Amino acid sequence: MNGVDRMGRWKQVRLIRFGAGIVMLAGLIFLVAASPGWPASIPAAIAVLAGGAGYWHLQNRERNAEFERMLAQKQQEFDSALLRTVDRVRHDWMNELQVLYGYLQLKKYDKMPCVVERIKMKAQQQSFLSRLGIPSLTTFLLGCMYGSKAMELEVELEEELHLPGLAVDACRVAGFIRQVIRSFNQYADRDALEPNRLRLALEPGDQELFLDFAYTGRLTDYPALQQEIGRLFAEFQPDVLPSLQQFAEEEANVTAAAPFDAKRKQRE
Repeated sequence: MNGVDRMGRWKQVRLIRFGAGIVMLAGLIFLVAASPGWPASIPAAIAVLAGGAGYWHLQNRERNAEFERMLAQKQQEFDSALLRTVDRVRHDWMNELQVLYGYLQLKKYDKMPCVVERIKMKAQQQSFLSRLGIPSLTTFLLGCMYGSKAMELEVELEEELHLPGLAVDACRVAGFIRQVIRSFNQYADRDALEPNRLRLALEPGDQELFLDFAYTGRLTDYPALQQEIGRLFAEFQPDVLPSLQQFAEEEANVTAAAPFDAKRKQRE
């Protein structure tokens, strides 16, 4: 919709709203004037109801249109971010293949097995990520792994893990993971000479799911990060509980546990 169309639509909306207001006002005046005579007040009441219904319908339509515009904008932002992530993943795989092809051309066959093993592990980790069971979390993690300029994110999964299949609040656990990573990304020193790295490990135990965040690199304000992590634990309890917290200027470790709830598993 161009500017001329939006201007015309806005004028039309104002005109309809003005007309509905006039109908309501006229009906109210007539209703007051004719109140002693009950039969005469019926048309006025109808006018008031019609005007009110028209005004409400117009307001509701405008709210729905605004909501649809917001949804379309969010979808466009998500699609753009997803396309950027796909492009970066493709670029990363192309780099690996170029290294492998380079060794092949140079006949350095002894160096090829380590590259093949790295490619194999990377493919396995991405396969595990795609099976987490929460697409929004998978997309977020991939976006951070290939799109963050402040730090490098590495996700370690020893086995296939389906969060909704565990006796935990999967949405709350996923939200905690996202917020912790955002916090580390916020306080990672972008001017550091060496790369900042955050390793996230997810490991199911007998009675809980362990979440381990290990950061190496410089932090701009590690006491503020520690305070923020403490706030997140308070927000996400009892679904996620703190286990270990260590913070320093050039490293930090945060370990959490999401306890299994047998009653939740039975309800599901």
